[in-house]
Amino acid sequence: MSQESQKRSNINELLEDIRYVNQSTESEIQRVENHIRRNITEADLPQNVTDSFINEILVQFGQLAARVKLTEKAVHSLQSKQIYNGEAGGLHTGPKNTQPTSMRFSASQLDGNRNLFPIETSSEGISYSWSGDDPEIQFSFALDRGKKIEMQLRLFALIKPEYSKQLKVFIDGQHISHRFSLDGSLFVVSCVLPLLASPARTNIRVLLPGTHRPSELGSGGDNRTLGIAISEICFGKPGSNFSYLLRRLRLKK
Repeated sequence: MSQESQKRSNINELLEDIRYVNQSTESEIQRVENHIRRNITEADLPQNVTDSFINEILVQFGQLAARVKLTEKAVHSLQSKQIYNGEAGGLHTGPKNTQPTSMRFSASQLDGNRNLFPIETSSEGISYSWSGDDPEIQFSFALDRGKKIEMQLRLFALIKPEYSKQLKVFIDGQHISHRFSLDGSLFVVSCVLPLLASPARTNIRVLLPGTHRPSELGSGGDNRTLGIAISEICFGKPGSNFSYLLRRLRLKK
């Protein structure tokens, strides 16, 4: 690979990393806001105190997001200068898709969901959140679905093993078939999302056949009513090597 080609590759990889940070920042802002609202509501503080505190936090996150976007603009400017100087070896418009090719949302980034219990960590260091007594778990993500995207719901455990095939996945209200596999110690539920002409928020609903208490199933003394233990939700190109991509994304955290 020539020096110019290596430069272009490095810049494109840097842009992808920055876009990943942008996506993660947006999700983190939403997670923190939901988490703060939930805790303040439980503390029964006055509404004006709640709003003031949340606004202060959001201002700090907004400033962080703005700095990341300025960095992205600077890298884009460098990319344009490189092309203008003829280093690209021909016309090169850069990636049209502004969304990273792979995204990962860990259990901690899903913490705002009211049907999820607090984060737990296994002896192997895997973080996860159990879903609660409601057999329906819902999420919403900002995704560009102009090209096919595969979603992987990566689970640490299920209250009943047979639920891996019995559960149902709905994307924007449409039932989508899924595949089940194993990746190390994680159970993986995979499905390809329907195409959309323009970027929009994607609403995901996972419906379980039921929820149960481990104590009633003879699998421990846990009296909580549980469904599935979610470790992470990932998006990428269909057929991608998710194990490799996840290792790479975890290094960027």
